Amino acid sequence: MTERGTFRLGRLKVENGSLPTVDEVADAISDDFTERTSEEDPATGEPITYQEKGRDVYKATDYDNYNFCHFTYVTDTDESFRIRDDGEEREEDQIVLEVAWVVYFENGQYAFQSRDDIAEAWIPRFIKRRTDREITNDDHRMDRIGQEELEDRFYGADRITKAKFGQSGDDDAGRAGSGGSLEELARHSSGLTFSTGQGGGGNLQDASLIREAVEELEIKRINVKNGDENMITLKESGRVEISWNNNDWDDDASARNRGQTIRRKLRPYLIAVR
Repeated sequence: MTERGTFRLGRLKVENGSLPTVDEVADAISDDFTERTSEEDPATGEPITYQEKGRDVYKATDYDNYNFCHFTYVTDTDESFRIRDDGEEREEDQIVLEVAWVVYFENGQYAFQSRDDIAEAWIPRFIKRRTDREITNDDHRMDRIGQEELEDRFYGADRITKAKFGQSGDDDAGRAGSGGSLEELARHSSGLTFSTGQGGGGNLQDASLIREAVEELEIKRINVKNGDENMITLKESGRVEISWNNNDWDDDASARNRGQTIRRKLRPYLIAVR
């Protein structure tokens, strides 16, 4: 079976003291729920407590600065849906659990599986609470992938199957090649997307127009294929979509194998973020 996830890249920040080590994080996470936050129910005025925990912990300590701890983050989230009640429509709210895979590195960088219902601050604050670090208004920083890195990945890949471009913020962009027509088109649209289509063997690197777009515009997204590896999607926003096959994984080894796989696939992009 193929597993996949879109991961956001960030780094933990502490105002006083040191960053949590991988050993600290692994030792502090246990399969028990603790409070994330408490709010007042707007309908009843009663307090609602939202809880969180980590499970399936695995750590590896032979990678120096990129030693890592992998775990599954679990938290309460609100879900709203409509139901039929005696022939009438009614809005129903319910607390449900959401989960996300997380990899935390020795140098404070981390990656977590992007979920619509999981706010970007929850996981770094979970790590800080579990390791007794102070919670502040400046707990973390979300990283982006720079244009230079995206260009390097574009030209260094075996194949590019999809690319999205946007207007460049560089005043000197768009003056070469197509005479600025690509820049003008990007300025009057929500972005330019090119694809080889599903199942095809095409390569956008072979198209001169795409190469001009790489030079003139900002790369927003590229789908990268190298050798027999699964496709990787890189986004300027700092999101990396990866996938892997787990057909030969035993249940007892799934956390270890998943953690090592996520680390291996994300590692090349951790040093290139800005």
